[in-house]
Amino acid sequence: PNEIRVNKVERRYGFLDARKLVLGKHYRYFIFTNQVIPPFIFPYVWHSIWNLDVKKMQEASVFFKGTHDFKSFQASGSNVSTTVRTIYDIQVKSNKNFVVLDVKGTGFLKHMIRIIAGTIVAVGKNKIHIEEIPKIINAKNRDFAGPTLPGKGLFLVKLFKSEDEIKDYIFPDIDFFEFMKKSLNQ
Repeated sequence: PNEIRVNKVERRYGFLDARKLVLGKHYRYFIFTNQVIPPFIFPYVWHSIWNLDVKKMQEASVFFKGTHDFKSFQASGSNVSTTVRTIYDIQVKSNKNFVVLDVKGTGFLKHMIRIIAGTIVAVGKNKIHIEEIPKIINAKNRDFAGPTLPGKGLFLVKLFKSEDEIKDYIFPDIDFFEFMKKSLNQ
């Protein structure tokens, strides 16, 4: 598609599947929270018309850290041998009219970030209580988690080649316009 750009190419020998080169990822999800969304950012963020309690969202996000069976956060139609994944860090921050969810981990299930984001937003809307999060994780049932947020707003920020790289990585600043400028100029 015209929207995809190749910024760098490296030749690797001995691998049949490029996914095996990646040991972890950092995803960032942008939520715009002002009532009126500027048309220029509309394609790049999810627009929440609800007031979100960011403090509650931050408290809820802590439960996702660690190694868990994330079956409750997997979309249907996925063909994986295990639904156990490790999230090294997850943060919810607000910056001006944005709420930003950052997640880094060893791998993710189909739509996992979007479902986790939807669950955390449901906490921010007081539709799910913070103490329900461990129960939702342990249920291993998609019906208990929050909605799947749309793909717009979700960015793959970084791929990691080693577990040490994942552990040492610090989420970059969250200014949306700087982030977009860097993304467009790479």
